Amino acid sequence: MKKVFIRLSIFLGALIVVFYVCKITGIYRLHTCVTMANEPALMPNSLFATSNLKTEKSGDLITFKHDTALFVFRLVAKEGDVLLIKNGSLYVNNVNLDTKATKHSYLVSEQQFLKLSPRPYAMPSPNGGYIVLMEDNIARKAGLANYKQIAQQNESDPYIVKIYGKAWNKDFFGPLTIPENKLFVLGDNRDNAFDSRYFGLVDKENLVGVVLK
Repeated sequence: MKKVFIRLSIFLGALIVVFYVCKITGIYRLHTCVTMANEPALMPNSLFATSNLKTEKSGDLITFKHDTALFVFRLVAKEGDVLLIKNGSLYVNNVNLDTKATKHSYLVSEQQFLKLSPRPYAMPSPNGGYIVLMEDNIARKAGLANYKQIAQQNESDPYIVKIYGKAWNKDFFGPLTIPENKLFVLGDNRDNAFDSRYFGLVDKENLVGVVLK
């Protein structure tokens, strides 16, 4: 019995050591998602793992340091890529990358909202109806694609102007050629994400890890 206890203690001790080595070195880290910015890929309070052994590529969710915080967003463009957001849709090197599961805000009537099942997160609109944060593919299936809330092209965002010096906004952004050793990240929940549109490009040296699927 004593030998079994000793062996079990050694085994558990080894596991703890391996866990902390992986965490400290970045080989394998566990995180908790604390925002809605990456829905539906990462839901609030969900766990996800990252590793610095995996080479990042466009389309990956990555973690990186910005100021004193650790962020997680989707890498959409790397050095040399030409990024353009037009009518709320993302294009990189003239390819539309918003064909997968991204979310935007939609202004719908009460009747349209009540028909949605399951009902997504929504807020009453001051002008009537509801502003719904909804996956684009669900909106298309429900016949609501034309109700996406798009900023006017001539409506510049002061936060974006401050970073890039251009009269852009969240839905009309670019074209922007990504400089050397820089990355551009976006939240999948496009209208509820403080991402590279607002805080600028990410230095490649600040990359911490790639989210494991």
